[in-house]
Amino acid sequence: MKSTRPEIDVFNELEKLCTSSGYIHAISFFCFRDNIYWYDEELTADDIVKLHSPDRLIRTEISTLIGLMIKKDIDFTIPNPNILGEYISKTEVLLKELHQSMVAPANDIFMDIIKSGKKDNPFMKGEFLRESIFYGGESAYDFQYLDLSVKKYKNDDEWFKHNKGFNIYDIKVVIDTITELQYENTYALREELLKTNPYEWTCLGIFSFSVDDIEDKTKLTKDVISNILNAFTIEKERNELFNTLGDFNIINSKPLIHLDENNYLLLQHYSFLEAFYETPYYWFIEDKSYTNTAMKHRGDFTEEFSLELLTKVFGKDNVHSNINIYDNKTRVGEIDVLVVFANRAIVLQAKSKKLTLEARKGNDKALSNDFKKAIQDSYEQGKDCAKFIQDKKYNLLDVNENEISIRNDFKEIYIFCVISDHYPSLAFQVDQFLEYKQSDIVKPPFVMDIFLLDVMAEMLSNPLHFLSYANRRTTHFKKISAQHELVTLSYHLKKNLFVTDEFTMMMLDDSISADLDQAILVRRKGIEGIDTPEGILTKFKGTIVGNFIDSINSFEDDYAIEIGFFLLTLSEESIEQINTGIQKTVDLFQKDGKTHDFSVGFDDISTGLTIHCNNLSYKEAYDKLLDHCQYRKYREQSNNWFGLCIDPYSKKIKFGTMSNKEWVYSKSMGNEVVERLVSNNIKIGRNEKCPCGSGKKYKKCCLLK
Repeated sequence: MKSTRPEIDVFNELEKLCTSSGYIHAISFFCFRDNIYWYDEELTADDIVKLHSPDRLIRTEISTLIGLMIKKDIDFTIPNPNILGEYISKTEVLLKELHQSMVAPANDIFMDIIKSGKKDNPFMKGEFLRESIFYGGESAYDFQYLDLSVKKYKNDDEWFKHNKGFNIYDIKVVIDTITELQYENTYALREELLKTNPYEWTCLGIFSFSVDDIEDKTKLTKDVISNILNAFTIEKERNELFNTLGDFNIINSKPLIHLDENNYLLLQHYSFLEAFYETPYYWFIEDKSYTNTAMKHRGDFTEEFSLELLTKVFGKDNVHSNINIYDNKTRVGEIDVLVVFANRAIVLQAKSKKLTLEARKGNDKALSNDFKKAIQDSYEQGKDCAKFIQDKKYNLLDVNENEISIRNDFKEIYIFCVISDHYPSLAFQVDQFLEYKQSDIVKPPFVMDIFLLDVMAEMLSNPLHFLSYANRRTTHFKKISAQHELVTLSYHLKKNLFVTDEFTMMMLDDSISADLDQAILVRRKGIEGIDTPEGILTKFKGTIVGNFIDSINSFEDDYAIEIGFFLLTLSEESIEQINTGIQKTVDLFQKDGKTHDFSVGFDDISTGLTIHCNNLSYKEAYDKLLDHCQYRKYREQSNNWFGLCIDPYSKKIKFGTMSNKEWVYSKSMGNEVVERLVSNNIKIGRNEKCPCGSGKKYKKCCLLK
């Protein structure tokens, strides 16, 4: 469908429709159809996929409809089914036209650039970004807004009590109760519709509740309940400022509608949770005497929660916060959260910056300024600190001015730029705006919001899995396109994120996140269902290799990390081959008590693995394994060779080793390879290449000696 009308004309016609008699019943239908998922005894990914259908209205579209409806007094008359059907179909047509009218100016700019031959990047223009900002996916789950709001405002609790008449925990109780009431209303709707005249059918009852309903289910007083509801309720406002799609829509900060003294309406549950997380910010700004304190608390929350999440993954001893970096007595940098795990490091810089209203409208300057403050400045700080921690001349001090001693010979350093709020179209803006440098050690930045970090820490709770994802996400930084990072993470959990060199770009559809959505809902909301998507977290489970990956914390050395990374790159078939080989060496040891080994090479990645199973002392076993790895590495002319020593009784991996220098010809090593082959009665053909690696035929090389 191609729009021939300006966006404002379509918007105005939509406003006229939304203020029609009984239109609220069309909105309640959309909320019922597009925001509610149904499942039987267990929740599955298929139950959630419909929420990613392109045919449904997204939350920002429904918020637009509600925002336009409240510009006049709401008429609650139930329209007859024919009129209601017309409302629904006409709304869908106008919303599609509105989308096209928003895209049209961007297409014109794109064509002008092509015709003129200019080298301008059209995707950095506000006309392009407006569409992705409005139609981009949600970056947070509803329960995250609820749980994190309590953490975010816990230090502001006294202000809430004094100025609003309730505390932060009371809000959570009220929201939980409204959620429960709406669940009950939803299940009761079916029975009610069966008894109701079709001309009186409506979904509106799902979304209404009373102060009395909440009081009956909680220990809160009516005054506290009313204070909370009224703080998020539209009263006499008529949304006068909402005259274009990019204008302030009051329904986003006050999602409740007052029906009468005792009854309220909440059409979008998610909007209340998001308002709980974001609206108090504006209350604090109005209180000039408290603004600075509130802003400090806001910044502290992002750092403290990031610290909490990374500590859960890497352990308390490996995570540090508020690190000041000094060159003699001059402070040159500050790291909000620093993770050091074996030869990897994460430098996390936290920011509490929002996308402003002007930027949402498509103002180029505002978009650029917002991005600089929220992302670019954060990256620049992280980049400098990543350089400093590699140089021994700099000192690292914590907030108590105690010196922190860390290694400097990192193999990889990841820069995490974390923001505390939903930043619409974050992934797309990072791809267009972010200026960065990378090296063999310092990877491209990983830009995310606190909600993604929360989900990553939940699903990738093993340090190896967490670092492996950071490695793959930053390695393929420019090769992956998705509406938001949850889609990319979900794909990784299923397919082990990897983009071969033959592909320049991989586009990921929103529906891919359904598996992650299902798993996280099961974990966090107690719903029956599978709590881990089938993929990288399940395919090795219970195997010898899987147990090693799960126990990586107990090793925490360079070798273990490198071997773990290598194992995570392998296919299920390769892992099965390794597990089978390990079991055979264990069986052989149990028969004769001698050392047994198993080796496998991977020519396509110039890497191999040797397994030893014995009961020798650590030094003897280590020397024996390292010697074998170096021998096989040279013999196979591989650049990398890993070794693992298995305990024959527990089948657990005792230690690992590796040889990872690029293969080069060595006369002494070549002679040793030939000697070992001959002593083991391994026949070498006269016209074969000599095993010594010289490149000559055997008959003209070592056979002559």
